[in-house]
Amino acid sequence: LAVIYDSPAEDWIQRPPDFVPIRHYHLHWKSIYKSCVSSEAFKMKLALRFRDGSQVEIKLETSAAPITVSKLLASLPLNASIIKAGPQAIIPLDLGTGPETFRTFARRGEVIYVPKNKQLIIAISNLEIGDRINPIGFLMSDPDKLRPGTVTLIQS
Repeated sequence: LAVIYDSPAEDWIQRPPDFVPIRHYHLHWKSIYKSCVSSEAFKMKLALRFRDGSQVEIKLETSAAPITVSKLLASLPLNASIIKAGPQAIIPLDLGTGPETFRTFARRGEVIYVPKNKQLIIAISNLEIGDRINPIGFLMSDPDKLRPGTVTLIQS
């Protein structure tokens, strides 16, 4: 147990012989957030590799749905089929997680997981899902480059 002595009012406490006074500095939440976001844990990427060898990268964001992202990463690599249906690309996938947010919409290029439907969805345009979603990341390229077929999900 260490006691930090910071003011003369605490002189009545017996100080150890090798005591060096330490000043308290209040860290602002923005500086803590920036240091966390710049760490390697937040720079994970996922790749959707198509049969012809081309691939699309996804930048994973663990802050909104950490359980979903960790279960997705644990299941990699995996082969799946991608279905393009209107404003969304759908990958049927059961991760066994429940909803982690109260959001029900996705922005263009956002990658989400819908626990109720057991689907990984990439929003080609802004869309309202109607069910609670788990946002897991963002597409690093144009969503119009997605095409139906078999893909391999790998960590890149």
